[in-house]
Amino acid sequence: MYHCLALEFIVNKTGPVINQQTILDPHLFEEWFKYGQGPLTVPRGVDGLAYIRAPSGRGLELIFGPLSDKPNVFIMATVLLQPDARGKVTLKNNDPLKPPIMSYGYYDSNTDLEDNIYALKFSVKMVEETQAFKDIAAKLNPVPYLKCDHLPFRSDDYWSCLSKHLTHTYHHQCGTCRMGDVVNNKLQVFGVRGLRVVDSSIFPHIPHAHLYAPTLMIGEKGADMINIYLCSCLNYVIF
Repeated sequence: MYHCLALEFIVNKTGPVINQQTILDPHLFEEWFKYGQGPLTVPRGVDGLAYIRAPSGRGLELIFGPLSDKPNVFIMATVLLQPDARGKVTLKNNDPLKPPIMSYGYYDSNTDLEDNIYALKFSVKMVEETQAFKDIAAKLNPVPYLKCDHLPFRSDDYWSCLSKHLTHTYHHQCGTCRMGDVVNNKLQVFGVRGLRVVDSSIFPHIPHAHLYAPTLMIGEKGADMINIYLCSCLNYVIF
């Protein structure tokens, strides 16, 4: 999956901001630690999620972030939960200590781009036509993104440009050691004795969700399988 952190909305109210100074403020820390109040109670600045379907039928997620580094702004991010495009991991050279080259292949599928354009337009419409947002005079920041300001603002071409410049993985990589292709159902690597892969790379398909919880599940299941294997080996040696 990949995320597009692209939409900034302006409101007629000012509020707390989340930045490096805020995080280090001892008074705000005390407000959160002792009383469970204040801007630090918002997990990573995210206050709401919405799930919709694109015309293609695939799932999309909208993330509402009420806190930013500006006092009168909130953000909306879009997430493609089931993208068609696939990236790849290749070796940089023959030095095993060098990091690999990760090519994500964002929007290699035109359907992915169309889905994200739909999500961006849906987000803008939701804010502009929802009474709760109208009450705070929320509106899309009229200043276009610098690298896309040559295109008509709010046109499909503009949203396409925005998507291509502001999309990230946010550490949701998976599937590079797919079960069935690289590992078996016990997470053992085919053809390599004594080696298992126990992380999100073994997913044969991209989960329709953020990867934190599924990855914990893989870790717990992998730990159980390794413990069972070690116990069986120990019993074999003893008895």
